[in-house]
Amino acid sequence: MTIRLEPLNPPIIIPANGGSFAFDVVSNNADSSAQTFDVWCKVEVPGGSQFTAQGPDFGLTLPPLVNLTRLRSQAVPPGAPAGSYIYWGFVGTYPWTVIDSDNFSFFKEGF
Repeated sequence: MTIRLEPLNPPIIIPANGGSFAFDVVSNNADSSAQTFDVWCKVEVPGGSQFTAQGPDFGLTLPPLVNLTRLRSQAVPPGAPAGSYIYWGFVGTYPWTVIDSDNFSFFKEGF
């Protein structure tokens, strides 16, 4: 199983008063048998703390050699600190077993 995060309109710059961005989550089963897995996303805020931002979507099953693409949107509130963020996607068994991960960065402007 692999995961890929694809922001729709990079670079992502969120204004000081908040906003949102859209991205695709692409999961791929390159195995010759069906795979069952969880998908979840976390955001790493300026300073390094992380919190769960999307999901988890539990017990997804993909047939052999199939991709699953889901469009997602993430809101960023006005009170979020200014700075650089990292948005992480994971595939595996939530929360401890990570089979694969991917990430992209975005920036939140300050007042």
